[in-house]
Amino acid sequence: MGGIAQLCAQTPLPSTEAGYLLPTRDTIYLLIVFAEIDYTTCGEDLYERQYGRTWPVDSAGRTQVPPDAAELIDAFLPPPQNPKGFITRTYVEASFGQFVLLGDYLPVVVRVPCQAVPVQSYSLYGGVELVARYWPAGVSIARGVHWEAFHRYKLLPARYGLPKPRASPHTPPEKRRLDVLFIIWRYLAYRLGARPPFPCNYGFGLSICDYQRPFGPFGGGVELASSYTISCETHS
Repeated sequence: MGGIAQLCAQTPLPSTEAGYLLPTRDTIYLLIVFAEIDYTTCGEDLYERQYGRTWPVDSAGRTQVPPDAAELIDAFLPPPQNPKGFITRTYVEASFGQFVLLGDYLPVVVRVPCQAVPVQSYSLYGGVELVARYWPAGVSIARGVHWEAFHRYKLLPARYGLPKPRASPHTPPEKRRLDVLFIIWRYLAYRLGARPPFPCNYGFGLSICDYQRPFGPFGGGVELASSYTISCETHS
């Protein structure tokens, strides 16, 4: 989409071994959010000049989600169906079928004004905060997974070897927390005014976020998250 294959890793992340961040088995849901920085009011978009547009654009000039967004993750996986989504298949195969990661995605791109990007170095928590601040009003999820499905466990605090307690199905929306968030950015600068080549940020893994402010329909925030930027370059 570029393709998920273009996502690249640079920062080491905590191990999920022995249930450190995730349950060792069962099914959990993650939410994928596509986001971009709007550079139109800050001068030239250096990202687009370096790498091209990458994602499709509608007739009004609004960036659309990648055409292969639905291929990233399975929303439902009734047995004995084999996983097709890239993320679902990765976790199912790595766990020998013991851990199933399902999910859904927002069908619109979250657009963040360039003035809102902090000048200091980017952080995962800061990226989640930007998406929360500019969450599109009235948006529905792409394939109909209920918002309640994304709040199944109490994943934090992270502790090795201990089972993860299940979240109460009666948790009110103002206290509901998103278990797992993936943000896929179209060209996220580490700092405003960065110049190409642009470095990659996080890799294909999860990190503790513990965002405790409202995030879309999740009044209690976000527990675990990961953030990617496409069309980036690694350095040896």
